[in-house]
Amino acid sequence: DDTVQPEGRVASIRTLALGESVSNTVFPNRDVDFYTLTIPCAGRVHARLVKPPEIWMRTKVLDGTGTVLAEHGQPNEGPEEAVFEVDGPKTVYIRVGDYGDNGSSPNPYTLSAWMEPCDELETMGGNDTAATASPLELGEWVRASILPTGDDDWYQIQLDFPGVLLVEHPPHPIWTRLILCNE
Repeated sequence: DDTVQPEGRVASIRTLALGESVSNTVFPNRDVDFYTLTIPCAGRVHARLVKPPEIWMRTKVLDGTGTVLAEHGQPNEGPEEAVFEVDGPKTVYIRVGDYGDNGSSPNPYTLSAWMEPCDELETMGGNDTAATASPLELGEWVRASILPTGDDDWYQIQLDFPGVLLVEHPPHPIWTRLILCNE
């Protein structure tokens, strides 16, 4: 179902939605497929390609200017995943083709995309400094993320009496640092 695309030009672009999978082929020889992916908010995005075993493939994620945001390709079997971060809503383009842009396969690949959105406070402007710290009530639980990379989250609690403050932090697969400051 691919249209013939002139050298150096994109003749057709398909749409891929977050959480969706699509299948297609890199056929005939030198075929390249393009997809648009609309991302609703800041966070980390994963574009996963499961390829047929007889072809080496490459996935490139590009912004609207053609700058490569992420790229993944491998000659061995198994899924490929290009991972990148966005700082807000945007549309990106995913290019799928043979690893060297000179092969083909009549067997289909499957492309999917999903994301880890940043927490709600980041999408509303952030709580990255003491001046923008989010207020918390005693006993209130917060679920947040450390996205984008390098994110700092600040929270403010008003205490009007002496006592013991218990702060719980569940285990997480990355190192995090918790600092308590007194005004």
